[in-house]
Amino acid sequence: MDAITFRFLIGLVVLKTLDMCLIDVVTTYLYGSLDKDIHMKIPEGFKMPEAFYDKSISVYSIKLYKSLYGLKQSGRM
Repeated sequence: MDAITFRFLIGLVVLKTLDMCLIDVVTTYLYGSLDKDIHMKIPEGFKMPEAFYDKSISVYSIKLYKSLYGLKQSGRM
């Protein structure tokens, strides 16, 4: 939202004595909590602890605790 639109909305709220709440939609979308367990393959370049070197990296997965940008479930969280 540009500054002119924001000032117009603030003026409208003051003129009509309305209540106004602001939320950060972008941050909420990027860092929303997940309601289901989601596991993903380990990305390339991820450093595994030495205790897990006995098996191939393709055997392991990681569990997500927060939503990722581009995740199909992000829009619903």
